[in-house]
Amino acid sequence: IFCIMLNLFIKNRAYLFSTFLIIFYPMIVFIVIIMLLDPSEKAIALDKLTHYAFFSLLSYVIYFVLTYQDKIWFFKKHRTGLTILFALFIGAVIEIIQLSMPNRSSNILDMIADLCGILFTVLIIKYSPKSIKKLKRFGI
Repeated sequence: IFCIMLNLFIKNRAYLFSTFLIIFYPMIVFIVIIMLLDPSEKAIALDKLTHYAFFSLLSYVIYFVLTYQDKIWFFKKHRTGLTILFALFIGAVIEIIQLSMPNRSSNILDMIADLCGILFTVLIIKYSPKSIKKLKRFGI
């Protein structure tokens, strides 16, 4: 499976790399703006940015896997909704597990940061510029 995914990544590397950059540049801008506005909120901003980045990357991978699998047509056809559901489910499970840990706490703001990362990534991938979609069509 890893070899198949690596082959698909190499075949579509320009498309995947460009969408990756479109997704992660706003995160860098977001963290710089928060640090400039209020340096005392740096720890909270970094925590939320970590949640945003992890779930953005997770949804990117889930969407990529669902797009290039050919066995189950339902997964490929409904990959946007399934990506959101899978990633949100993982986020909810992590927050529920943190409730039972003594040194950890669950926070609704973490779930909101997770959801923002998921939705932003899915929207960028779904409605990426036509020039990026052309690269995908030609298999570059």
